[in-house]
This record gives sequence, structure tokens and C-alpha cells, in this order.
Amino acid sequence: MAITRAQVRKAVERYLPRTVNFAHTADLGDRDTSAIFRRIKQIILTNLLVDPDAVFYIIYLSSQRLLTQLELTIALLDLLMSTNQLRGITGEDPSRIEHRPGS
Repeated sequence: MAITRAQVRKAVERYLPRTVNFAHTADLGDRDTSAIFRRIKQIILTNLLVDPDAVFYIIYLSSQRLLTQLELTIALLDLLMSTNQLRGITGEDPSRIEHRPGS
């Protein structure tokens, strides 16, 4: 007895659903975020078990996000160090400024 395509598709859809559903509570229809989070974790873990390259893809995505954050940080530091920034009025060392009592 051969396994049909429909049987294979049904078995695969049981583990890898096509859509992510949102769990709602019965009273007001609010989203149950803990149920959604559990469902997403289940999908990710199943994908990690099924696809051996998934770990490398997650590492790639993480490294790209880190690279973006580093580039933004470098750009902000360059902006802070540019000559167009505000400067102090005096070049005096703040430790040399006298403190006058009562002022």
C-alpha cells in the first residue's frame, strides 16, 4: 500500500501549519499573548528539527541585525565627534572655576 500525496500533505500540515492563528479569550476577544507565544515557539522548534540549515539562517539574521545596530552606533558617534556640534563658551578647565559663596 503506497502513501498518497494527500496523506503526506496532511501529515506535514500537522507539524508545519500554513498560517499562524491568534488565540482569543472567550469573554472580550482579547488576544491571549501567552498562547500566541507558545504557538510561535512550537513552529520555530519544529522548523529547527526539520530543516538542518535553519540554525545557520537564524545566525545569519542575528548577525545582520547586529551589524545594522553597530553601523547606527558608529554613525551616531561620528555625528557627535563632528565639528558642527556645539562647543563650550570658554576653553577654561572647569576645575579652575572658582565657587563663590552665595551665588
